[in-house]
Amino acid sequence: QRPIARPRISIAESEEELINKIKAMLGLNMNVTDVARAVGISRQTLYRKIAQYGITYRRHFQISIEELREVVVDIKTRYPSAGEVFVMGHLRSRQIVVQRRRVRALLHDVDGQGISERRTHTITRRQYWSPCPNYVWHIDGLHKLIRWKFVIHGSMDGFSRLITFLNCSVDNRASTVLNQFQEAVQLFGWPLHVRTDLGGENTDIWRAMTEHHHTDNAVIVGSSVHNERVERMWRDINRVVSSHFREQFFSLEAEGLLNPLNEADLFCLHWVYLDLVNRILHDHQSAHNHHSVSTEQHYTRLQLYHTNLHLQELHQHHPDSERTTPSQVSRGSVTVESLQLRPSAGVLAHLTRNIPRDAVTMLNAKAMYQRALHCLGTHTLNQHLARMDILSSTLNAIVMLCTLLPPAYAYKNVCVKACFS
Repeated sequence: QRPIARPRISIAESEEELINKIKAMLGLNMNVTDVARAVGISRQTLYRKIAQYGITYRRHFQISIEELREVVVDIKTRYPSAGEVFVMGHLRSRQIVVQRRRVRALLHDVDGQGISERRTHTITRRQYWSPCPNYVWHIDGLHKLIRWKFVIHGSMDGFSRLITFLNCSVDNRASTVLNQFQEAVQLFGWPLHVRTDLGGENTDIWRAMTEHHHTDNAVIVGSSVHNERVERMWRDINRVVSSHFREQFFSLEAEGLLNPLNEADLFCLHWVYLDLVNRILHDHQSAHNHHSVSTEQHYTRLQLYHTNLHLQELHQHHPDSERTTPSQVSRGSVTVESLQLRPSAGVLAHLTRNIPRDAVTMLNAKAMYQRALHCLGTHTLNQHLARMDILSSTLNAIVMLCTLLPPAYAYKNVCVKACFS
């Protein structure tokens, strides 16, 4: 009989955390030297850990030129203004890592004119300095779609240029923005500071930061035009996202299909487009975070963030004499209230069956919106007719009752009025 083997020694908590970090960083396509430096071990130790725990990784993705062409064409169809580096970011976000020369050759083939046009639009960059990841998050709202009650809120880490959250909502209540901020905190941890404008939609974030860090200095406020990191992000969002939706919405207005003052129209617009806008924003966020930075040795934003996160401990109490806190400024905001229209559960179920929001694309969105208008109108009309049948039956019963009971006749008009109120 074989001797009973000793039980496997369980991995210590710190060891498990180390292995998870190694897997995450290798998954970001970081090289072994950078991973070893980031987790504080030698390359030899890292190679032993990789072998010991059977960690697999590869620097490049095996894909044929035909398959790569299909993916690149799909990206260019969705984002016509995307350049070489941004296409690389989209590929990395899809876990496709290929040599840049292959992507460059394909882009010259499928978008030669676009390459020439993009070369004529260079961006003048200003100097910016932040000591470490999570030192300051730049938070702001974009109101390019506010005419139709869409508001985009975003946040960017000042050091790594990592987008920590980017979402579209149909209001700009402080609680809405706080929920987005808290979801980002769950992923990336608490920033040491946030920088916002003076808008009232940021008040809950101010309160959360002050309570967490026990100081007003955790919040920096000022004009949006000086919130440089996030303003640069909005330039890309306007170019690849907002402009396309503005064009569609104005087209719907010109065709007489959309009235921005009609809540029923806006409800259908939100039903069809909100999830689509958010899907495109999240695609953009993922591509941006996998986008390499030429001034940082071509590290991606995610790589910059993770390889330098240890620096945060050195700047926990970094002083800043030029900080302006919320208590020093007056508050104002552009208010976007939620729609007052509250469809019944039956209407929502009817729309869910007939207009599945996950099936909406940029190509069929206008047709889906028209279907939503038709579904909402048809369902509301049927409900109204059913209600009228009930009222009509009730009215006939009252008239008959009053005819049979003459003393009650004097109250007939009161009863009829009550039925229609």
